[in-house]
Amino acid sequence: MGQSPQLATCSGKHPSPINNETVNVVNQEYRILAFKSFHERPRNVELFNDGQTLVVRFEYDETLHPTVSGGPLNGDFELEKIQFYWGHYNKNTIGTEDPIRNVSFPTELHVIFRNMKYQDFDQAANKRDGIAVLAFFFEIFERDNEDYAALTKTVKQVAKPNAVAKLKKPKALWSFISFNIFDYYTYTGSLTTPPCSEDVLWIDFQRPIQMSSKQIESFRHLYTDDNTRMIYTQRPVLKPLRNRTIFDAVLVIDPEDEATDLHSAIPYVDNLVGAANALDSGGICFIFPLFVSSIFTGRVSAKGWN
Repeated sequence: MGQSPQLATCSGKHPSPINNETVNVVNQEYRILAFKSFHERPRNVELFNDGQTLVVRFEYDETLHPTVSGGPLNGDFELEKIQFYWGHYNKNTIGTEDPIRNVSFPTELHVIFRNMKYQDFDQAANKRDGIAVLAFFFEIFERDNEDYAALTKTVKQVAKPNAVAKLKKPKALWSFISFNIFDYYTYTGSLTTPPCSEDVLWIDFQRPIQMSSKQIESFRHLYTDDNTRMIYTQRPVLKPLRNRTIFDAVLVIDPEDEATDLHSAIPYVDNLVGAANALDSGGICFIFPLFVSSIFTGRVSAKGWN
């Protein structure tokens, strides 16, 4: 039992995950991240055991694909898939690592996006600005996470490599991620599985998602290509060959931003109104993220005030 051998093949000038003792951390101001169509319910949600880890693929109507822009991103990025990584068997404190705080987490979620100026994932994976990954950590909670109940129950249907199963009731992408999207680190790294693309933009969110130990254990019942249990899929933290800079994001609220760029970044508003474009007031759209962000992070600055 162990780790898929393919997970150990990624190396290069910007390997991921990284060793926090070898990086420089600096504060960097960014405009708000804009999440669009994250609240839309997909037509299908498909679980896939690729022999290395658990992959979840979403199928949407043509105009409803979730996209993210703003922050450190240069352009609009469209959702490709999400992937899960987890730590050792019965050691739920040994798994993925926050690169700043020296805290270990049992599980990590990678939400992988493609720059929309490239036709497909394969083309984007070979470009310096082609791929972005939103990473979320998980922490153990005493109760099940209801948003993950259907997924963790369906995992057993994809125990064998190349197995595929669909969720009976597809859930929106918001259901799988943390609502605190203001506090994050960002850096240049690589994909953690083949094709191991370099120059991938990583955005690591600091607020963990909660999940029960039983739910996390469900991932460890998958099998790799060589028919061994995936008791862990997270690669060891690597010590890079050269120093790395990690940017600790400080949200900048710019009054010149259009309302459509701001309110779509707030899942609470999206959930209340059913769609981002239902909000008409630019004032509400502007004040709300400023208020929420100040509560969660206390690190907000504004430009352009008289």
